[in-house]
Amino acid sequence: MSTRVSRIAILLGAIVADVPVGTHLGLFWLLWALLSGRFLLSRGAVCPALADGGLPAAAVRRSGAALAYGRWAIQTLGRAGQQVVEQEGRWHAHGYEGFRPVACDLVGFFRPRLSGCLG
Repeated sequence: MSTRVSRIAILLGAIVADVPVGTHLGLFWLLWALLSGRFLLSRGAVCPALADGGLPAAAVRRSGAALAYGRWAIQTLGRAGQQVVEQEGRWHAHGYEGFRPVACDLVGFFRPRLSGCLG
């Protein structure tokens, strides 16, 4: 496994660590599919995105159930992700001419750019 893949797996594992047993693995695979771009290929459909990642049918069903019926909150996952990023100390926000971009973007959707358009 490459260094980047293992770092992402460790990050996702830390994010879902406080989620109840039975839900954490399903959420791990959902976040993995989100980060790998599988939801773009499936146009947002959950089960095809998970299946495209190579998960067996039973794991796809468990991940779908974790999304629909699991005991978790997006705010808790977001805070856990922010804590992991801050604790690692590897990502830092910088300011450029009054703008301060975020060190780690939590937006989970594709932002297309228009070709030949300034801005």
